Amino acid sequence: MKGLSYEFMESFIALNDEDGSIMQDFQCLRQGCSYAEIKRWFFAKFPEVNNFAA
Repeated sequence: MKGLSYEFMESFIALNDEDGSIMQDFQCLRQGCSYAEIKRWFFAKFPEVNNFAA
């Protein structure tokens, strides 16, 4: 997905994370992982985002 930013990921997680655990994981990943690793993790958690238009 072109234009996938950390801000978009954070906003999307906030809307779709009922107990806060996914956001907690995201924040941990931001501390030590590359953008590519975080993007793969994000798409694994939210595969429906792959269908969004860029």
